Amino acid sequence: MINRTNLNNSLRVILNKWNQEIEELEKKIQKFEGETKKEYSRRVGELKDQKSALKHKMGSIEKASEKKLVEIEKGLESAKKTFNATMEKAKNFFD
Repeated sequence: MINRTNLNNSLRVILNKWNQEIEELEKKIQKFEGETKKEYSRRVGELKDQKSALKHKMGSIEKASEKKLVEIEKGLESAKKTFNATMEKAKNFFD
């Protein structure tokens, strides 16, 4: 049985971490101009979209059935992998 509180707490921790990482990237955007800045902003936008999707899932935890909680937990793992891959691409784009 999945603990709703633990799942909510895990999501909060992940969202806070993602917020910090996105903020760091947004600070770096200021160093660039033109197309480079647009591309960097686009990549950060992708990260924000992924964060927003995860935050939306967080709102559904309280009402979710046990089966849905399992799906949310699996989705969380997938979301973390996707976010981390997108974050690496964003960081590597400017290295």
